[in-house]
Amino acid sequence: MIVDYAIEGAPIDKSKYQELGFTFGDLDVRKREKKSKSGKNDGFEIVCDFTGFLINNENDVLTVFPKHFPRKKENIENDSHLLFNVLMKAQNKKPVSMIGQNTTNNFQSDYPFDPFFRVYDYFSEFGLLFEDRKLIKPNQGGRIKWKETISKGEFYVERGKTVLFPFYYERKYNFSTFLTEAMIFAIDYTLMKFKYFIDLSDTGREFPDFDFLGSKDYVVEVLHSYKETEFKDSKIELLDALIAFFTQIKAGGNYYLKHYSFKSVWENMVEEFLNGNFESFTSGELKLKSNVRKARFKKPTFYPNSLNDSHYFQPDYYFVDELRNQIIFDAKYYSKVHGMNYKQICYNMFLEGYIGKEYPDNTKSSAVFPKSVLSGMGGYPTSDISYYGYIERERSSKSIAPKYNNVFSALILPSEERKRRQHFQLSSIYAEGDPNLFISEEYFNIKEVMQYYVNNRFVITNDK
Repeated sequence: MIVDYAIEGAPIDKSKYQELGFTFGDLDVRKREKKSKSGKNDGFEIVCDFTGFLINNENDVLTVFPKHFPRKKENIENDSHLLFNVLMKAQNKKPVSMIGQNTTNNFQSDYPFDPFFRVYDYFSEFGLLFEDRKLIKPNQGGRIKWKETISKGEFYVERGKTVLFPFYYERKYNFSTFLTEAMIFAIDYTLMKFKYFIDLSDTGREFPDFDFLGSKDYVVEVLHSYKETEFKDSKIELLDALIAFFTQIKAGGNYYLKHYSFKSVWENMVEEFLNGNFESFTSGELKLKSNVRKARFKKPTFYPNSLNDSHYFQPDYYFVDELRNQIIFDAKYYSKVHGMNYKQICYNMFLEGYIGKEYPDNTKSSAVFPKSVLSGMGGYPTSDISYYGYIERERSSKSIAPKYNNVFSALILPSEERKRRQHFQLSSIYAEGDPNLFISEEYFNIKEVMQYYVNNRFVITNDK
């Protein structure tokens, strides 16, 4: 059962959960300075540093939700199921190794989920039944097949006698029983172990008596022998999945599924959420509407430094609306916002006078130049200096003007509820009423974003 939950970035009673049999790795928790209300250092606290699941020997589960997840004890099973589906989708969109404890991977698990899902895909399409078969191989024991022995063997003379070697034997393999039970074990054991997360039907068959976990080496050897004689692609893929499953699975004990950089998952979820539900950005506020699908946010690269064409910036989400406003959002997976976001301010300043992507950033670009540039420069620009000089002259004469009306910018942050507040507005001491230099903080209900990421059907509520 799911016995409790924690929140990434929040304090956790590590010793309490260790007493319950949960194992924490070196990267799972960290010490953080604890501040008193007066702001002074008040010692240290242990905080959780991953999102995911820990499973102990008793099959109990500790769920660690992402930052700002709105949790209720009565919803813990459904919410854990949602988190599992989010992590599985994120894994499938950007595969990395989920096996082992290689700390270079942000997504780690010591359970072979990927092979399991491949086995289940085969089961969903083809079922469990397989044919028995006879294999003829040398030196394996069984009934001698003289025809194959004579045609494939070689004659040797030993001590004046002619010897035929090797002998070829026929052995009947109960292919259907073994493969069926291997599939039943892989599927039903996984669904039993992770019944709170994986909402799939079991095989409906009796659980095998054979000790698959205790006989892993033998199981893998038999599966390899089957694969050597199989020519059908679908069954080869099934055998590869079963071989991977029984090679990687542990013989009982604790399991884990952890993401050490949920920031990247948050960025992917926000992209899908915005592309589905962005309505407008008006009066400094981002407006959402369920599944309106008006926007297609992208992550373009801009090269603003005329002295170094390797310098660039890349907003997380960029879109030009029907009113020719540039919309720039950056996803931030913060527990709390501290200080000004200088990068977002710079985005506004760089793009306020932007003349459009039809004008390449430099002459090294492979993009096609506008006909007006080719005509005005007498052909393709040969250097950045001449190209930038031409653009500057054209801008001075008003022949080229900024293409867009406004630059609207916001930070997208996780929260327990939908809300917003202003992050930055340039003081009149520094400029005369620049409407482009303000940035808002848009807080999305992280549970709503996760639900939309999983099924694209969630109805957005409370967009004030």
